[in-house]
Amino acid sequence: MNQIYDVVIIGAGMSGLAATIRALMFDKNVLLLEKHSIAGGLNSYYSRGSRDFDVGLHALTNYANPKLKHKNVNNNNNSDNSSSDNHSSNISNLRANLRANYNPNAFLKVLRQLRIPFDKMDLQQQRISKIDFAYQGCTLKFSNEMELLISEVKEYFPKEIDNFIKLINFVVSYSDDNLYQPYLSAKEKVSEIIKDPLLLEMIFTPLFLYGSSWENDMDYSQFVIMFRSIFLEGFSKPKGGVRTIINLLLSRIQEECDKNAIYKIEKVLQFNKKVSSLKLKDGKDGKDGEWEITLHSGEIIQSKKVISTIGYVETMGLVEKLEKEKLAKKDSEHSELVGNLSFTETILILDKEIPANYQDTSIIFYNNNSLNKFFYNKPKDNVDSNSSVVCFPNNFGVNSLSSTSSSLLSSSESMIRFSMLANYQLWSKYSREEYIIEKARLLKTSKTLLKKLLPTIDSGDTGQAKIIDHDIFTPRTIHKYTGHLQGSIYGAKLKFKDGRLPTANCHNLFLAGTDQGFLGIVGALLSGVTIANFYINQE
Repeated sequence: MNQIYDVVIIGAGMSGLAATIRALMFDKNVLLLEKHSIAGGLNSYYSRGSRDFDVGLHALTNYANPKLKHKNVNNNNNSDNSSSDNHSSNISNLRANLRANYNPNAFLKVLRQLRIPFDKMDLQQQRISKIDFAYQGCTLKFSNEMELLISEVKEYFPKEIDNFIKLINFVVSYSDDNLYQPYLSAKEKVSEIIKDPLLLEMIFTPLFLYGSSWENDMDYSQFVIMFRSIFLEGFSKPKGGVRTIINLLLSRIQEECDKNAIYKIEKVLQFNKKVSSLKLKDGKDGKDGEWEITLHSGEIIQSKKVISTIGYVETMGLVEKLEKEKLAKKDSEHSELVGNLSFTETILILDKEIPANYQDTSIIFYNNNSLNKFFYNKPKDNVDSNSSVVCFPNNFGVNSLSSTSSSLLSSSESMIRFSMLANYQLWSKYSREEYIIEKARLLKTSKTLLKKLLPTIDSGDTGQAKIIDHDIFTPRTIHKYTGHLQGSIYGAKLKFKDGRLPTANCHNLFLAGTDQGFLGIVGALLSGVTIANFYINQE
């Protein structure tokens, strides 16, 4: 009780780790509390037997190799190499606009702020990813070269190519620096430019699945951020998986602690420390004083400031001393307060390399709905079996599996991951016996989709790859290990972009992470850095 910290940070996910590094760089006395025994939050890892598994991370967005800036707009081998092409002028103007006005720097900026060299991330770029609307028989390919997606739209939606180029120009020119811009429907805004309903749905599908907290829509400023991060900058993956990122962050915390003998990492970062309540004490003359943080063990900690990375509603549950279950029930019908979107994930381990016809594919955004639409909402059943994100972790880097096989597996094995939209309420109500049965059904559903994509898997033919191991996560798993109400991945529809909570008795309590509005690993890191820069270095 005698020590008063400058700042206590709740949650050792990506944003919490990043905020801790910046606080230490400001020479602040900081304490990072994590309720589990390992860092990472939604993006973590675990071991089972001889195999290591990643949780959360399929790929990093915002790939921006400093040695290859603007490569994706300087390649003159595609799209407009014919002087007779009616669209060549528009594409040339697009290139000029990108060169003049667009500098992909979100990822590089956050690495510089954290003092992490780009090369230490050991990133492997995606090969080719696909938006596959199977029922319509339409697939669009994209990579970290924007020219590929432009050429795909030109081939399959020729009447929309000029509109698509116009959309890119709008995205490039849009200013997202203002944290207080009003929310605007991205679907309505983009449909003013893209007229073909199928192309509209295909453009939105990866952006929804990799970052929208809205159902069937997203805020336009978020659309711009996601379009840039996925289509203009692209995907990559650390060769060692998410543990590469976590270990780099932990190493930076250690380095900052080593600079000052007062700070020991075991004192700065404490695991198995669950926060049960937050109370703002009255200071002198009745003014707000320090925060009193009570842990599940009964230990009480005092701090001048608090950064919470666990979500808005979850944080207010600590402040208002409401049981999380009651808060979830109270707000379950209000999507602005509690997020509705959760997922299942099935991980399949094969005994051999991915079949040759899919070795160029890193991620598939798969949709098999009979309508011209991708339904991005909480499904009525426990999973939406009509759509999935299918990731091939081995298929990143140069086109040689022998040089890029993930260090998570033996050289003879490969991995496939399936993520599907899921209904938390249904998964949470199953008995233990029912839960096991439903997980078995999900495994069967995943295998059925795998057979559609790779028919030779488990066929019994000599030499063909077979499934030798698997694991499954559900919204129930997410809630258990993260505390996110309803197993929500992307938080609530309502975001607090400046990190301030518009609620009484929250002086010097700030929000970082998903409910600040930054999504994905790069967004989480940027969120932690931003909040620390804005508020922790202020006296």
